[in-house]
Amino acid sequence: TLACAAGGAEVVHVDGARAAVKRAQRNAQLSGLEHARVRYLTEDVMTYVQRAARRGDTFDGVVLDPPAFGRGGNRKDWRIERDLPSLLAAVVGLLSADAAFILLTAHDPRWPVERLEEALRDALETRRDSHANYAPNSLLTSGRNEQTADGTGGLAVGLGRGGKGGGRAFAGTIESGDVSLIAATTEGRDLPMGSVVRWSTL
Repeated sequence: TLACAAGGAEVVHVDGARAAVKRAQRNAQLSGLEHARVRYLTEDVMTYVQRAARRGDTFDGVVLDPPAFGRGGNRKDWRIERDLPSLLAAVVGLLSADAAFILLTAHDPRWPVERLEEALRDALETRRDSHANYAPNSLLTSGRNEQTADGTGGLAVGLGRGGKGGGRAFAGTIESGDVSLIAATTEGRDLPMGSVVRWSTL
């Protein structure tokens, strides 16, 4: 959210957990971005996406960082194994005609890089190419927004082994890789944290 806002985008940040939204707002203050064009919503993400589709909203980019399991403010539960494919299909339907990217992460061992990439490809390839009310320079982000712990280590996102993706509705490049927390010392051990997939036209 903050990276998009710092780049000048208008952002809608959606999370089902009120505490996570408050933490995201605090992070914005600490980063000097409290006046950035970010709309923070505590809401079930699928509920928001479905309502945005009914309104005809579109987005130029989407960042998704879903948990393996969660429960929103309206007590709807989220299970990545069950719900991720339908969320991806709904989110792809919100992309504008000039959409630039989708960034998707997963932190569940049942969703390794290959499976996550396949899920995003499937969503892109089956998308119906219909748009309304194109809203330029807008982005939707969802999921956790954590502060860096102490700066002694680092977060490594390795993207690669992707290919040309898209499908009928979009052309573009899909890249995928692993996310790891890098050890702060040579004696330490890197900590695997999940998988990441990015579709981009940039």
